[in-house]
Amino acid sequence: MYPNMAKWDQEEYFPVEMMRHAGDLGFGAIYCQEDFGGCGLSRLHASVIFEQLAAGCVSTAAYMSIHNMCAWMIDTYGSEELREKHIPSMASFENLASYCLTEPNSGEYQPCHQYSEACNAELALFSFNSMSLGLCDHLCALRFSHYAL
Repeated sequence: MYPNMAKWDQEEYFPVEMMRHAGDLGFGAIYCQEDFGGCGLSRLHASVIFEQLAAGCVSTAAYMSIHNMCAWMIDTYGSEELREKHIPSMASFENLASYCLTEPNSGEYQPCHQYSEACNAELALFSFNSMSLGLCDHLCALRFSHYAL
């Protein structure tokens, strides 16, 4: 990854094929149970792996850590059916996962309100349990798996 890090960042390129290769090495579900393709390693092991990967490309390693966190949430809190359906494809990076963090009660953050108003028709505003959540940072252009826990 190291020889490509600056170029990938400058071009805002996401190395999907490299991710799939990392999946072949077991990096898509590092601390998930082994029964559906996880490595069964600890968070300490994952920290060492992410630290070494970050020496090659910080943004790619950061994404891998987020993807692994999503896989872990499904592995830990999902039903057996959800685990069987999603963990294998996440372990291989066939399906990519992420999450969106928003703070709907954080006050008047004007850029967020402007963005939400401008993009409301394009799914920038979601409603979960009758609570509106404005997504104000960015929308990803990758094909992510969609699920709500």
